Amino acid sequence: MKPESSPMIPRSNRNLMCALLLGLAGTLALTAPAAAQAPPDSTLAPSDSLETGAPPDSLFEFPGGDSLDLPLPFPMETAPGDSVAGYSPTRNMVRVPGGDASRLAALRLAVNDDAAPPPEGLYSPGFLMDRTEVTNREFARFLSAADSNARHFDRRMSLVEVEPGRFQAAAERADFPVAYVDWFGAFAYAAWAGKSLPTEEEWMLAGLGGRPAPDSGYVYPWGDDAVDTLKANVLRRGGFPDSRTVASYARGASPEGIYDLSGNVAEWTLTEEAQPLPGGTEQRLIVVKGGSFLDPPENVTLTARALRHPRERLGSVGFRCIIRLQPEP
Repeated sequence: MKPESSPMIPRSNRNLMCALLLGLAGTLALTAPAAAQAPPDSTLAPSDSLETGAPPDSLFEFPGGDSLDLPLPFPMETAPGDSVAGYSPTRNMVRVPGGDASRLAALRLAVNDDAAPPPEGLYSPGFLMDRTEVTNREFARFLSAADSNARHFDRRMSLVEVEPGRFQAAAERADFPVAYVDWFGAFAYAAWAGKSLPTEEEWMLAGLGGRPAPDSGYVYPWGDDAVDTLKANVLRRGGFPDSRTVASYARGASPEGIYDLSGNVAEWTLTEEAQPLPGGTEQRLIVVKGGSFLDPPENVTLTARALRHPRERLGSVGFRCIIRLQPEP
């Protein structure tokens, strides 16, 4: 069977409709616990403050007028025998530095020459991002947590419904990135986990770390060195294209230690873009970042992007989550 095409678009002249970096997270805000309660790899400072949960409907309009019935807050329900004791939403997350309006403007221009500058005074205080893409094992827990989550299951996933409403990842692919999940499934998972999907700009900030915004289309999370077999899972001549276990490419990690931002599976974001249709109408598509195992090396840069319908479920598209830090008073 021929794998589905998932080309990335290195640069775009379309009008970019980016969701704002601030204000998209839910109204549930909390002060971070003492450092001893945060996992060692989270880099969360005791004074940091987090915003968790899904954007409220009043601030975020779903593409196509769709809506979600989200089981909030985490955890609403758990499968029989499962335990959530010790759950921390910041587990396996790392802190990413933010940026002011000039840095955010540079990111917008890197992907769109015609992009409008961000509002004056806009500032991202930074955020926590998952080290890895969400795995089949993690998505199985989400599907099993509430009956309403089961609608996000796709039989092409590497998951098995072992009994009604209870899902389990295939053992040999438990730590592979989940795929065949549409934007609504990714959004629902993030909300259930007390997190959010990143905007395109936040995703790029994660890839850059503290480095300047890219002035060319050939900048990767690890720097300017060319893609090789130790840095990213991309389309290669003579190989069978498939995803790999998350964090398999340590040399391709970002400055903060985030894996697989380039290649493996492409990733849903919160950023949408309007695409004109015949008759003067338009459709709203979602920006997908990072490229996948179906993309050549030149299409997995930090500025590369694709546009997907939010209902598409592809074997080459997954996601990861963030938690936004609140600005200091």
